[in-house]
Amino acid sequence: MSNIIVDGFATYGIGVNSSAVNAALLAGVYSDINASQVSVGQGLPWNTSDTEWWLACTQTFSGGAYAVRRSMPTAISRAFFSMHVAVNALPTSNDQKGVIDFRNASNQIMGQLFIESTGALSFNFGNGSADSSGPVIGAETDYHLEMDIDTASKNFTLQVNGVTVITSTAAAWLHTGNLAQFALSLNSSAGGNSNVYVGSLIVRDTNGSYNNSFPIGDRRVATLLPDVDDAAQGWAVQPLHRFGPGVLALTGSLDGVLGAASAASDLGSGDFTIEGSFRFAALPLAGNKAVLFGKWGETANQRAYQLYLGGPSLENGWLVFRTSTDGTSGTVVEKIQWAWQPTVGQWYHIAVSRNAGNLQLFIDGVQVGLTVTDTDTYHATALERPVLGIQVNGITAVANTFLDGWNDEFRMTVGAARYTANFAPPTDKFPRNGDDPLWADVIWLSGWDSPSISNDTGGFALTGIGTANALTPSDGSYGWQVIDKSAPNDTTFIEASLIPATGLLTLTAVPANTETVTVGTKDGTAAAVYTFKTAIASAFDVLIGASISASVDNLVAAINGGVGAGVTYGTGTTANFDVTAAKQPSSQMQVTANTPGTGGNSIASTETLANGSWASATLTGGLNIPGYSQFGFSHLPRGAVIVDSVTLLSRQWKSDAGATTTTLSFVGGEGGVAAGATRAISGTPTAYFDTIEEDPDTTAGLTPNSILNGLVRVNRAT
Repeated sequence: MSNIIVDGFATYGIGVNSSAVNAALLAGVYSDINASQVSVGQGLPWNTSDTEWWLACTQTFSGGAYAVRRSMPTAISRAFFSMHVAVNALPTSNDQKGVIDFRNASNQIMGQLFIESTGALSFNFGNGSADSSGPVIGAETDYHLEMDIDTASKNFTLQVNGVTVITSTAAAWLHTGNLAQFALSLNSSAGGNSNVYVGSLIVRDTNGSYNNSFPIGDRRVATLLPDVDDAAQGWAVQPLHRFGPGVLALTGSLDGVLGAASAASDLGSGDFTIEGSFRFAALPLAGNKAVLFGKWGETANQRAYQLYLGGPSLENGWLVFRTSTDGTSGTVVEKIQWAWQPTVGQWYHIAVSRNAGNLQLFIDGVQVGLTVTDTDTYHATALERPVLGIQVNGITAVANTFLDGWNDEFRMTVGAARYTANFAPPTDKFPRNGDDPLWADVIWLSGWDSPSISNDTGGFALTGIGTANALTPSDGSYGWQVIDKSAPNDTTFIEASLIPATGLLTLTAVPANTETVTVGTKDGTAAAVYTFKTAIASAFDVLIGASISASVDNLVAAINGGVGAGVTYGTGTTANFDVTAAKQPSSQMQVTANTPGTGGNSIASTETLANGSWASATLTGGLNIPGYSQFGFSHLPRGAVIVDSVTLLSRQWKSDAGATTTTLSFVGGEGGVAAGATRAISGTPTAYFDTIEEDPDTTAGLTPNSILNGLVRVNRAT
């Protein structure tokens, strides 16, 4: 028999009943979840020393509802279930406690397993039931249940701790069909609060040449969490953990953190720096926006300053810093705009800084957009409050303005500009007290390392909005790098980037006649030289515009072979062979290599401009898809002596267009490889399971030594 489903539940979070856990369960192909009824945790309430990870299903409902429902990978006629089950209490005399039901593709229940008030078990198949001869289940005790359900013959067999307690042969089931799904913890009638705990769930089909008989016995699920071997291979580790133990979760639709009303957060006309590390779980859609921070109330004309990322139909999806001098919409100025689409699940340090009237925006220590002359006095308001992660009016969160993601180390420095040129982004927590020479100017600093939402400066108080909370990820250096610790958050992942090189051209004045810009080639060989002209005459001439912006527009059109041939650029100009150009909102031009990878880093970008320059002599930032990466296992859990299969569970997706395939493989202790399936990856997170039942070195059954010395290999290809 082959494993087709293996759930140790350690892969679903840190044991809290949260949207993150439920989202992870759904990503693991659970079809439906009654969110308020499900949580995942390690140990049992009466036995916290238990190292098993359990799915806790709280039963406060009735009428055929369930906690979770899961689809089978493929509908089958015969399945073998192995699971550990425990209950905190037996049902009352007029109640039944549900454990599992079996359903066909039409969601009709073919059979249900219940615990009676006596501790007996009952298999109900609609037209009748088959019961154990007496009590077999007690409260606060872990039991191993193994079931053989055959939908073709209508046979059902149940063993509890290796003893057969129910045998139902050729019964007349009310509903028929292949087994397509199952649900856990069904309650058939009214009753009080009670829990069913499920652990080490394994579902097998009739395929395969190993473990090919029923019963298999109690195998359990050993969750082995691997160390990444070497980030230098090109696979970047992206844990949710950032700096220190905690991060701020802002994943609810009305989540944010509100500072108290205080003149301290008025920026006036002086120097300041507002910065923090941000990670998106999802980007804003349509005309929505994700507010990173601000002091911006609209209903009472209390606008002062705000940084936000627009959705596709708001500001073209740009990152925008805007201000107002009197709080009204009439004085709003969008000081800095930058076309930016952050990668979901990646941390970015973002800072806005003003020094002596010069305003700058930095992403990961690199200035984006132009330095803006800004001597405005931002509106001072005692009514509006500084806020992180959302926009508010007064103290009321505004819908469709929240940052869906996380923050760590947020800092507001009023009276000092920390950054005036490119800098190395922080790799640790911001300094506190005497370790920071500008500490007296810091009005808000939060590291989210305590359960409460607090301002580490001791200044104005903070209030959480919605479900915003400080959480402690168990991934990163706080858990996932050592296998023997608790399982990591499901948000832990690694990424392999295939990134095209880019180049940025900045004009500070209208180009002069005959000045040139060179980038890439015309045909793969001859350099593409674009010559600014007051009057175009030849191919690759570019008309000097009436402004910097118009000149950039004409150059972009020439590079792309766009609209304007013979008018804004010379007839006969062909589209650049190597790059595509796009205008930034700051009248800068960014070119992107047409072919992604490190090859784009050699594309030349030069100019003869008196008032303009490329950021570098060649394009930069191109990255190739790395080769395979291997991850080693820790030792097996104490007491494990039987290894009958290895199931490799992954949740994979890609963030851009283009074909991508991945293959997960198990590498044996002597280097033999048992490859999983090669899969075409889509843009939707999807769970994949690869089950290995043979030692690739010996083609024999797996052994503890195979696992102890084995590796998991991840391959990615275009």
